Amino acid sequence: QLFQAYPIICHVAMHAATEWTPRVNPYKSSLRSLLRPDMVLNETWPNNAYTAPDVLPYKWKLRDDEIDVHAIAIATYAPEPKTNDYGNFYDDDYSWYEEDEPDSGEENGEGARNLLNEGSKKHSASNERVLSESSKARYLKSATRKNKKSEITAGDGWILYNPIAGFCDGSSQSFCNRDASNKCLLAGHNEGRAGILGDALSGWLILRVPKIKEGIILARFETSVAPDRQRASILSDDFVLDIAINNDISTMSRKEFLDYEKGKVANNLPLWPLLLNQDRFKEESSDDEGETVEVAIRIRSVEGQAASILLTHIYYA
Repeated sequence: QLFQAYPIICHVAMHAATEWTPRVNPYKSSLRSLLRPDMVLNETWPNNAYTAPDVLPYKWKLRDDEIDVHAIAIATYAPEPKTNDYGNFYDDDYSWYEEDEPDSGEENGEGARNLLNEGSKKHSASNERVLSESSKARYLKSATRKNKKSEITAGDGWILYNPIAGFCDGSSQSFCNRDASNKCLLAGHNEGRAGILGDALSGWLILRVPKIKEGIILARFETSVAPDRQRASILSDDFVLDIAINNDISTMSRKEFLDYEKGKVANNLPLWPLLLNQDRFKEESSDDEGETVEVAIRIRSVEGQAASILLTHIYYA
């Protein structure tokens, strides 16, 4: 159904960023890697119970004449990844923000263990915010505006929701999901469904999406979670989603937003168009690598913190 609405996405090479794991390159393929440099998320990462290699049960010990396939699979000459005090993996290299994409570890002769998860640094901020009458007026002002130019300022209320500890690239070298609450640490289960969560008090979430040649940016949202995790989001009749493309703002109404939620490509895969303007980019783009487009979203509603959405994926071309 959605492919019929946007047939172009069946004919171009799409790129993606997400907070779901496993991902082969945990930070460079994350939504966090797309954040504008002045955009700071409120991040709280679970602690790893340990970071050393697993000690396998003695009864799994191989006989002297058997081949240790697992040892062969995890063998690497890359250096051990760095960890912070919380047992999470990080990298001090901020070159992700440059226009030119840095060389991958494969090209540098560095194994997958060195493609590190920079985003594990903690940021602390309170998520308890009160919607005052002045805040209501500020967020509801010009609710029906279309295509207005405005200076976009990074909001400070967006949070990294439901991250899992460790380096989760899906490989045999991963150190993933070893937080103290895990009842089976040896499982090393890499599946995680994190996202960037915001509400009507969060302000603008600003992303810089690279390599736009076809004029396509799609987002996957969820509306089933709220900041306190105790209830679903409340999308009241006044809910609107502001979408800014290079500071050009348009507004999606509640009805439009919910209509897109019904049109799923597959089970659990609704997609919202943030940008669909193929003609403009075909005419204006002279760079073979495409254009970097600044995309920002903002929720407005009198429900305040109760009106929330979770961004999990960005697809673009």
